[in-house]
Amino acid sequence: MRILLNVNSNKQSGLGHFTRCLALAVQAWQRGHILAFVGDTNPRQGYISHYPANPFDKAQDVPGDGDAFTKAAKSFQPDWTIVDLPGDLPPYVGDVRGKICVIDGLGHCGNIKPDLIISQGLEGEYCAPKYLILRQALSRYKNSPKGDRWLVYGGASDEIGLLSAFSLAMTDQLANLLATKFSDTLIQKDKSHTVVRGEGDAGLGWVAEANRACIHMGMIAWELVWYKVPTWIVSRTDRHLKTALEFEQQGYAKAWGKIGLPKDNELREWLGKPNELKGESFDLDGAKRVLELMEAG
Repeated sequence: MRILLNVNSNKQSGLGHFTRCLALAVQAWQRGHILAFVGDTNPRQGYISHYPANPFDKAQDVPGDGDAFTKAAKSFQPDWTIVDLPGDLPPYVGDVRGKICVIDGLGHCGNIKPDLIISQGLEGEYCAPKYLILRQALSRYKNSPKGDRWLVYGGASDEIGLLSAFSLAMTDQLANLLATKFSDTLIQKDKSHTVVRGEGDAGLGWVAEANRACIHMGMIAWELVWYKVPTWIVSRTDRHLKTALEFEQQGYAKAWGKIGLPKDNELREWLGKPNELKGESFDLDGAKRVLELMEAG
């Protein structure tokens, strides 16, 4: 099959969408399919073509690079187009040739009716954990020894300031504050806290060795569950909060029950509460199962 993936990786959309699409692409390539990405990030894999396109920008009221997507689709002629974008799907996706698969992290397809919806949340016919698209690279660090440190990750750009809030509230706790190229917040860290960097597979070592984690809701939450790391989750939006609360209900993590961050004293009290993983275990075969659905038509 010819598979076109529409996904971005930037300060606004974060890194998780691109990471799971690349994991799906690797599985597709191993199964003999032909691949192309259209978006703002080049996968830089020899077996994947790339068509540059700018993302939708609500802040600047830019409608998105629909022309670039349409040209890419006409050139590549996909049998399937996989769309993994935050927010509602842009209308130009509905004009593509072939079938549409939506990797739908938080349940929003807009007015477009895809042929297949793969939910990375806990709702839907084809949903996590069975259809969870995680990178196979997680297995490289499965047996990493656990340290005595927190992992703190506020998302690609740490929009709600989790790193700084943790560093102020938890001065007596050893912690790795995970930053990315999009993190521009000045972190007032205590000497017991270390700012570490590592994107893509290079950051998995920090995730695997953590013995506790405090994060912003995202794909990293599933990765921490796979590594069996007790995790506390904060949320920036209603959709993130809904998913975080579902995580808590299923026994995967603790969720702060409001949008945004707790105050310093509340944060410290919340992070001190017991947190035992009780959720269903899962494997790394979600991408394989997704491809099987697509191959079956």
